[in-house]
Amino acid sequence: MLEEYLLDIGYSEKDIKKINKFFPKKFYSEATILYNFRNLERFFRRNHINHKEFIFITLTVPNILNLGIENINSKIKSLSSLGFNKIDFFSILKKYPYFIEFNFDNIQSKIEIFSNYSFTNDDSVTIFVRVPDILKMDNEVLKKHLQLFEKIGFDKNEIRHMIMIESNLLLEDEALFYEQIQQLNNMGFMDDDILKISFYVPGLLTHFFDTIQNRFQKFINFGFSEIDIIQMIKKTPYILEEQILNNIDIKLSSIKQLGFKNDEIIFMCSKNPYILLYSEDRIIIRFHELLDLGFEKEDVIHILNTCPIIFGYRFFNIKDKISFYKEIDIFSIIREHPNILIYNLNYIKNRYFYLNDIDKISIHNYYLLFLSSSDFYKKYKISDIDLMKGD
Repeated sequence: MLEEYLLDIGYSEKDIKKINKFFPKKFYSEATILYNFRNLERFFRRNHINHKEFIFITLTVPNILNLGIENINSKIKSLSSLGFNKIDFFSILKKYPYFIEFNFDNIQSKIEIFSNYSFTNDDSVTIFVRVPDILKMDNEVLKKHLQLFEKIGFDKNEIRHMIMIESNLLLEDEALFYEQIQQLNNMGFMDDDILKISFYVPGLLTHFFDTIQNRFQKFINFGFSEIDIIQMIKKTPYILEEQILNNIDIKLSSIKQLGFKNDEIIFMCSKNPYILLYSEDRIIIRFHELLDLGFEKEDVIHILNTCPIIFGYRFFNIKDKISFYKEIDIFSIIREHPNILIYNLNYIKNRYFYLNDIDKISIHNYYLLFLSSSDFYKKYKISDIDLMKGD
């Protein structure tokens, strides 16, 4: 009966031999083993452990059959004081069956180590669920790994942020980090650059150099220089995220199809790498929005090439600015000076109404509206803040 039951739920004959060796018939009756198996399998199934996972757990830690359901529930209850719930417990168990044998103090001590780095109990549990191997680390080794990030230059809050994103970093070898940093230094990244980039994309800290080298090729094939690429990464580390890098050729191609030349795209992306984070749809929509506002295609290409930050502006803000510039007859200026679209419209309106009584604004002196705050104050002895107040 026992063998039939075990075969029925997925154990192989080889697996059954292991079970029989662990529970020899001279010490355990077949009925007792069968009863324990059935009870435990039903209990695990109710907690979302399938047959394959159940087999893995019982073959890895056969003694779990001797614990009994009451003892397992008691263990779950005691761990709840550390922040674990039943789902957490079984999520770890299916990946790392030896968790059932861990004592309370061992787990608590690791949580205390994490708490010194601003991790909450819930944070620690999340880390254990994601990477159960951290549970078997020696406490001194765990401390050393966390201290390593401090030596590199991260503060404790940054360390927490990074580990919560990429918990596997705690398992990596110290030498690997320093090797990556040295290679990046040789490429032209300063230590501060590496800290900034690693904070945003921590998973790259262990395979940074290879990732950059592999992904450079798509950029280089398009015409970017290595210096262009390094500067873009420094400005916008998020472009190193895998989902962005994997689609970079599609993104560049979609911009090119709008009518931009390769060198114009390189200039735009080097100046404002955030373009590479936008979806293709957003880029295309922004292009056509500007066409709909009265610009020719060549004008839109020139405007976006000169002032690529406009890709990220809200359409209604741009529309309001263009409407006002049309109203005061300086719309034609936008073609040559698209940066006037990035100025705060309220400031420009206040300046316009103030200046219209002094230097009537026209296409010949429109630049007065766009003087720097200090130059505007020098010329008219009134600040933008005072204009906003209505003084």
